[in-house]
Amino acid sequence: MKNQIKIRPDVALLITRLIVGGIFVYAGWLKVSDMAMTISQFSMMGITITPLVYLVAYGELLGGLMLILGLWTEFAAFFLTIVMLVAFYLTKNFGFQMFGMPLAMLSGLVTILGYGAGEYKVKQNCGSHYVCLGGCRGVSNTPGVCQASTCAHYHKELVKSN
Repeated sequence: MKNQIKIRPDVALLITRLIVGGIFVYAGWLKVSDMAMTISQFSMMGITITPLVYLVAYGELLGGLMLILGLWTEFAAFFLTIVMLVAFYLTKNFGFQMFGMPLAMLSGLVTILGYGAGEYKVKQNCGSHYVCLGGCRGVSNTPGVCQASTCAHYHKELVKSN
């Protein structure tokens, strides 16, 4: 098929991050804004450790923001993946209407974990005062050259940050 409809991978990742992150921000805000209700709902599911409820509520809110911004995306996606695996496990016996949302969110998170944040994100520091063009995941010991082997711009020039 010659006339395929295609979307650039970086745009697709941005859209995925915005949707998945937005849902987590909304869900986290609902939990954080009424913690008494959230604690009660979690205890009905068998989770009675209050600090864990706070961790999940604030983790969803902040993790969603991190996904939207593209800041520490893989860390946020990994944390939220664990949350969604637990949510799926706790809801799997109650039918698709209960476990469908955690499963759909999990698929978006796995995509983000597999491909990273994409091009459109907040740049991360790659050393003391240099910013990697590819959003490096390491530290640069050589000024002006990315030394993070996991970075898309490994051994390439960095831009000087302000």
